[in-house]
Amino acid sequence: MRSIIFLALVTLAISYDLSNKKTIWNDGLSAHISLTQVTPRTSGYTISPANLSSCAGWDACDPNNANTNYKNEGVPVNSTWYINFDDETWIELCICKGYVMDQNAMAKALSYVPPSVRSSVNRVTQRPTGNGAVTFGNSAIYKGQYLPEVFVHESSHSFDWSNKVSSQAVWLNAIGNDSCVPDPYARTNEAEDFAQTSVFNAADKVLQNGTFQCWSRSRQVASTFMPYNTSREFDSREKVIITSKTSGGRLNYVNTQVVTNSTNSGTWQLVPASNNYYLICESGDKTMSCLDALGQTHSNDQLFIYYPRNGGINQQWSFFPDGKGYYKIVNRANGLALTNRGCATASASTTVVFGADGTNDCLLWKVVRPNPTTSKSSVKQTATAV
Repeated sequence: MRSIIFLALVTLAISYDLSNKKTIWNDGLSAHISLTQVTPRTSGYTISPANLSSCAGWDACDPNNANTNYKNEGVPVNSTWYINFDDETWIELCICKGYVMDQNAMAKALSYVPPSVRSSVNRVTQRPTGNGAVTFGNSAIYKGQYLPEVFVHESSHSFDWSNKVSSQAVWLNAIGNDSCVPDPYARTNEAEDFAQTSVFNAADKVLQNGTFQCWSRSRQVASTFMPYNTSREFDSREKVIITSKTSGGRLNYVNTQVVTNSTNSGTWQLVPASNNYYLICESGDKTMSCLDALGQTHSNDQLFIYYPRNGGINQQWSFFPDGKGYYKIVNRANGLALTNRGCATASASTTVVFGADGTNDCLLWKVVRPNPTTSKSSVKQTATAV
């Protein structure tokens, strides 16, 4: 396997200086970790053929050479796919002409990426062997064949893009106070240091925080942002119904609005995101649509379904239990809770809006798990050439 030090993130200019930090391993991470050996359970998945025009885009196969950062590197599209992981993170997969890893190899490698990290990945592309792998926001290109560690690294860049971790003071303070970084590539900047640290955090049982004290602060902060445990309250494989305590209506999406009504539709999946937050995503075939604050910052502002899922803080929600079987659902970006417009008044409506945080029953919701599912592991083999 080629060293992880060839990987890159295309993002805003970064100037944090790590060049004088000691390194734990001078030969990169590749020789020191194997996620295939230490991961107790990977995510199940299915692969299905698709017809994705996005695979011809500048951040995919790019046959028209529209990407100005990588001139004349575009190649024709070979086939396009959807990968559906059992935590309901649908990912678009673009296979380009001359590929090295097929759809099955790509999906298997991505199954080692923790769901909370993969929730920020929308599209992956497999190109012929070239100069490493590169991430553009929520989309990654893999030029050639790589092991799961590289997929965790690149997915961590997407996670960082959505959550702005590497630019936060808590991360900068951590790496500033640590006297070392894992390898020479982590010296590049704070974003690459974060991605390299994330690879080992995915195998935390192998390398505990206290093993290397010179690197412990960074690993502790990375673990806070990127939880790898599987003991969360809600299982993202379950299709849940969310109902209002005051009206009993089900949370639904009807005619571009989020509402509560009594229909039998309206199932959701709670996908793990940063920290202990969840994404509230429509449960359905290849939707990738999630509830989003979309810049709404005031009480009575309406929330939206947003496509595609991006795992950003506008799409992250806390579920606060009241101890009696209900939850207050609060958006991370604006600190406001879900409620019905005019709840507990004569003008109450079914429209779901944001409300000021408080103790009112109008802010409470029940999460009902009608049909728990089991992990998916079958893989469909039919290709769709485009």
